Amino acid sequence: MKKELAVSIQTSGWYNPLFGGDTNPLVAFTELKKHGFDAIDYNIDTKYFPTDIRAGKHSTFYSQDLETILDYFRPIKAALDEAGIAVAQTHSPFPSYVEDNVDINEHIIEVIGKCLAVCQFLECPATVVHPYTNAKDKDKEREVNLKLYRSLIPYAKKYGVKVCLENMVGWGCGAHPIKGACADMNETVWYIDTLNAEAGEDVFGFCLDIGHASITGNNIYQDIVTLGDRLTVLHLHDNDAKGDLHLAPYTCKSPGHSNIVHWNGLMRALRKIGYKGAINFETFAAFVNTPKEAAPALLSYIGAIGNYFRDKILSEEEI
Repeated sequence: MKKELAVSIQTSGWYNPLFGGDTNPLVAFTELKKHGFDAIDYNIDTKYFPTDIRAGKHSTFYSQDLETILDYFRPIKAALDEAGIAVAQTHSPFPSYVEDNVDINEHIIEVIGKCLAVCQFLECPATVVHPYTNAKDKDKEREVNLKLYRSLIPYAKKYGVKVCLENMVGWGCGAHPIKGACADMNETVWYIDTLNAEAGEDVFGFCLDIGHASITGNNIYQDIVTLGDRLTVLHLHDNDAKGDLHLAPYTCKSPGHSNIVHWNGLMRALRKIGYKGAINFETFAAFVNTPKEAAPALLSYIGAIGNYFRDKILSEEEI
């Protein structure tokens, strides 16, 4: 039986550099369990880099036939089962749309379709697929996104995996952060409800990226309440409300603020809506400058924060 509100962390940052990643998965997942985690956010996007997508290169890994791809994941699934670690969510390759490149845009749909098959094999309920952002042309943004997600409906239905949109950050003049696609939760609700109505079932959900919400100045409590049960997965990480830093919680502050990300509001809102997903951390950058010898302690810290969040949300005490 899966634990309610599993504590999860993305594989990027610790999985490969510390424990050998896919070449040594049982050691990695067994070690992860010791640091307070029940689940992972599997970065299957690392099999197809953003630089390659933007350059118009097809994926070498995801261009293989599906059975060959699944064969790659069989020993990883066995290791997950033996270690008692679930795959709470995955991250599909991004960007999911490249300007003026029909070939790569058609290819990325095929790739994400295979990612959904991988999710089904790993018993993973949801994957994140970034929406396209165009701050200068919102009509085009909406047109592209509707076409993108509509094309994924057959795959989502076939494999029984929920496709999650995510709140994005756009960048204006002078690299000033602005609200990107799905940063407005009313827009997000429209997307999800419209697409699910067209699909005839709930195949779309949402990933709230707390770091992105901090940068765009969103009210995290209100965002979660507005989303309600559309909120499927989380990307939890800290920043200074200026850069997408992907650091561990409670490690950033700014003059005049004790903490930029409103963690108490997050916990109160998740309790209010009866959130059932994983307490998942997207904290790969926290490990970048951490000495390898000290990185396990960082895993323990993040795991402890995840368990703290879970206990607070599930308790009846005031937050």
